[in-house]
Amino acid sequence: MHARISLKQKESEKSVSEIVNDPDSIARIVRSRRKELSLTQVELAELSEVSARFIFDLENAKPTIAMDKFQKVREALGLRLLVEIRL
Repeated sequence: MHARISLKQKESEKSVSEIVNDPDSIARIVRSRRKELSLTQVELAELSEVSARFIFDLENAKPTIAMDKFQKVREALGLRLLVEIRL
């Protein structure tokens, strides 16, 4: 099983997606999107209602993160997480 993270800015726009298989991939996508939106880690934390430490850990590929907090960050960044089963 693998996950695909998609970025969809507006309903009318096509989404851009990338398959991720490890925490490093998720960290890179989150960091890149945050910078694209010109947000600091602190600003993203406030927007997501999580701690700045959580954003730091997420962007540094900590392998154990709280999914509920990741969901808040994902939503704040306009990311969608799809899980697909490989057959």
